[in-house]
Amino acid sequence: MSEITAPPIKNWNISLERLEKFLSDTFFTKYNLTSQLFREVHKFERLPHLKVEKRPLFLSVRGEKFEDVEMKCDFGPTWATYWFKIDLGSLNLESLKASLDVDDSFTVGLVWKCDCEALVYDSEGVPLQSFSEERTFFPLPLEQTQCKLLFVEMACNGMFGAGQHCIDPPDLQKTFKVSECKLAAKNEVAFQLYHVINMIHNAAKKLGKDSVSGTNALYIANHAVNLLLKRGFSPQSLGEALAIVRSVFPPNTNPNNSSSTVVTNPQLHLGIDAFGHCHIDTAWLWPYDETKRKCARSWSNQIAFMHEHKNYKFVCSQAQQLKWVEPDYPKLFEKIRHSVKEGQFIPVGGCWVEMDENLPSCDALCHQFLYGQRYFKDKFGQYSDIFWLPDTFGYSTVLPQIANLSGIKYFLTQKLSWNLVNTFPHNSFIWEGLDGSQLLTHFPPNDNYCARLNPDELMFAEKNFKDKGRADEAMMLFGFGDGGGGPSEEMMVRLR
Repeated sequence: MSEITAPPIKNWNISLERLEKFLSDTFFTKYNLTSQLFREVHKFERLPHLKVEKRPLFLSVRGEKFEDVEMKCDFGPTWATYWFKIDLGSLNLESLKASLDVDDSFTVGLVWKCDCEALVYDSEGVPLQSFSEERTFFPLPLEQTQCKLLFVEMACNGMFGAGQHCIDPPDLQKTFKVSECKLAAKNEVAFQLYHVINMIHNAAKKLGKDSVSGTNALYIANHAVNLLLKRGFSPQSLGEALAIVRSVFPPNTNPNNSSSTVVTNPQLHLGIDAFGHCHIDTAWLWPYDETKRKCARSWSNQIAFMHEHKNYKFVCSQAQQLKWVEPDYPKLFEKIRHSVKEGQFIPVGGCWVEMDENLPSCDALCHQFLYGQRYFKDKFGQYSDIFWLPDTFGYSTVLPQIANLSGIKYFLTQKLSWNLVNTFPHNSFIWEGLDGSQLLTHFPPNDNYCARLNPDELMFAEKNFKDKGRADEAMMLFGFGDGGGGPSEEMMVRLR
């Protein structure tokens, strides 16, 4: 036994809380793993900024006069827009990195922490990535010329509008803050270690103290913590600790599986096919013009992931939202078209929007498919063969017939799983309409369309799967949704 091997667990609760404190961003932050995630490179106390009326596009503001502002001040009111200019050309990033003693295992990027939504552009006006309370780090592009000048467009609203609580009406005098704006070097090994230990903590907590698997995983994670506390957070120690905790999760041994397959070997387990997803309500707690920007923010995130993760699959519905992005963000739209050809960005639904099915007439439903499928064929060269309604109430009995006539074979939804009275008895089944038309239908067994890919969600999906013995595969849609956002880097670590 190594000198740093953990003793047998004597108190399960204390061991679990030890992991929690080792990951905490509130307690012991100078000494735990959180302290190793980022090293500050350069802090921006002031930035050139421009407050604009309504929501002008990049080309309309690029040539305007920007004036310096203290970043610690309040920005508002609700629905206002601010643009910021970040000039990196005067900073010698390599020299700054050298002064911090960081190597190639670190990624230099922009940290932007705000309680609203924002979008970073390059100097040519190409949307690169969004910022929100859940997404605060933008890795600088490797090409130095592309990152000499960045623009950040900040919207004075949250992911769910601007109410005091989740779905309250907007507070029109609300203000927002940028709590951090700096360049930082992210320790990629520490970042992965943090999220793998977090997965173990999540799994052990869900499995409980009576589970052999959960207790063993807790033991292994504490072994890694002991190693780090004994030897310090050196690159070698962090790498060894990462190898230790990764042993909890067996590798994917099936060469035919993409990175989107979370669980394999269907003879023994439920196979979960995980797809990136970003449900955006076309009209809910914000104006239509904000929906357009939410689309650009959300999809630029996913395009960035596709460059790094070649097997990553992201599904996107609602032709209306794509049509909004096409003229306002043409370079982003071209990237989307390219990713569609590569099979990573997957247009689904076949409809103009994810529509209500209770009030519209049959003629209105037919037009949803007519205009949706026409747009997909015109812009992407293909029709969709899957009808997609994860967040719509009600299912008209004429839909299988209309969908079949539109070239649709499959249907995904899940709203019925939220029924308060009686539970629907299947996850995968054939939905037959009045005329005998059929759709192969699936309800993801985790009962939502915004999974985070935590172990407890996978365990719930397997337990909740209602077609055991008849089927051995199910879908999981992961990513921030309703107000947009989509999958985050943390979720991609869990996916790997």
